Parts: sequence; structure tokens; C-alpha cells
Amino acid sequence: MDLNLLVLFHAVFVERSVSAAAERLGMSQSAVSHGLSRLRQTFQDELFVRSGLSMSPTPRAQELFEPTREILERVQERILPSVSFDPTQAAREFVIGTSDAGEIVFLPPLMRQFSRRFPGCSVRTVRLTNAEIPGALENGSIELAISSLPDRPQHFYEQVLYYHDYEVIAWATHPRLTSALTLDDYLREAHVVVASGSERHLVSTALTPHNWTRKVIATTGGFLGLPWLLERSEWLATIPTHLAGAFKQSFAIRSFPLPFPVPRYPIASHWHPRSHDDPGHRWMRQFVFDLMRQYPNLS
Repeated sequence: MDLNLLVLFHAVFVERSVSAAAERLGMSQSAVSHGLSRLRQTFQDELFVRSGLSMSPTPRAQELFEPTREILERVQERILPSVSFDPTQAAREFVIGTSDAGEIVFLPPLMRQFSRRFPGCSVRTVRLTNAEIPGALENGSIELAISSLPDRPQHFYEQVLYYHDYEVIAWATHPRLTSALTLDDYLREAHVVVASGSERHLVSTALTPHNWTRKVIATTGGFLGLPWLLERSEWLATIPTHLAGAFKQSFAIRSFPLPFPVPRYPIASHWHPRSHDDPGHRWMRQFVFDLMRQYPNLS
């Protein structure tokens, strides 16, 4: 088998388009179509079928994608020479998609490192929901995402950065919460919730299995407004542990451990295959990984 066909297969799978794959590979559309025909003959399967304006992989193509990617990665890493990236000399902007929670957790320590060590590099964040991230990675409007994507597209790369726990926060003058928070307290009090993957994880893994329900007084689209919503109120909010620590540093907020166990929630970096071998991108995602390994003791 011509191993160039694996490169072609990978490009069509990632781009979901013969024309886009041809542009990516520097080939004509007819050459890509001819290669795709050879692949279909080799594997005795259609591999890709037209679905509207895109090419959808068949189950057989989905089975082939991961081993194909592993082969190409091994060739790239072990056989082909690598090109270095020097962040101390480079002038580059990195575009990262994340939520407001992600900005609070990783952006301050990351930018402190950048300003001291990599003065020519900068970071631009794009605030996105989990549902918006795959499309932004596909169209190239972001190059790296920091989030949780349990249903991420198969061809995306993922690297788990850390796992977070939960805490319950309330204004310091809450009249009924003076010591530990009990389950009865938690279910009795009114709550502000943030529509997020973290919240859905809490509900699906802890509340719903026990048929526990909370009185939700407000639902917000982000975490940043929580301190002002809770100010001088009697409401509670359940948020990631590191956010609770950040809020307590700046507001009259108390936090309590959740009165029931919840599986830890993974936060990962995600990127599109088109960026995988870019030396600058490779450096950036390793830098973010090394930084986040220090969670929850970021500085």
C-alpha cells in the first residue's frame, strides 16, 4: 500500500472535504479523488459518503482514523526532523478559547510567565461555551481550547490538564450557615447556578442519581457575576474549588465542602490536527500543560 494514501485519508477525515483536503496537501482535487478511490478499493469500503456539503466518515473510516494518526505521528516525531520554536525570540499571538472560569484560573499565572520570560508573545482569549468550541477549532478562529468536551469530535486531540473538585460559596453574613454545611442545609437553601459543563456534571453524577433537587433562584451564563449576585444575600452557589479560592480573596465570601461526594471534573486542552505539528503550537500546549500541573497551587 502507498503510505501517501494514509496522509490523504487523514486529511479528508479531518477536513471532511475533498477540496479542503486537496488545498491542505497541495494537490489537485482530481488527485485526491483518485487517491480516495484507491483507498476504497484497498479497504473495500466507501470510507466517506457525501452528507450535504461535507464528507462523513463511515464506521470503517472511524475505526481506521486512530491507528492512521498514530502511524503519521510516529513518522513525524521519530523520522522527520523537527523544527524548533524559541519563545524568548518569537513574536506570536496565541488564540485560546475558554470560559470565564478558565480565564480566572489559568490566564493570570500564564500572563505573569509570559511578561517575564516571553515578551514577544501574547495571548488572546475568546470566551466560548463548550458547545461553541468544536466549531471554533474547526474554522480556525481559535487554535487551542481549555475546557471539558466529553463528546469531542473524534479527530480532535485532547490532553487532560487537571481535575477540579467543588465547593459551596455564600456571603459571609449568611444568617443560617455558621459552621459546616449539611445536606439538609444544601437542599433547603436557594441557589444560583451557572449554566456550564461543570454544573451539568454535578447534576448528572450527584443530584439526579439521588433524586435531589435544589431551589434555583437564578441561572447565569458565567461565573464572574456570582460575587455580586451573592452579595448580602442568603443564596448559595456550587462552583469549582479554585474559583472559590479566587473569590474569597476579593469578596466577603465563605466556602464549604459539598456535603456529598461528586466525581472530579476533568479540564483538558483540545486542538485541531492541523495545528498538531506546528512547533509554536506544540510549545504552547506543553507550556499550558506544565503550568496547569501545578493546580490548585498556581502562582
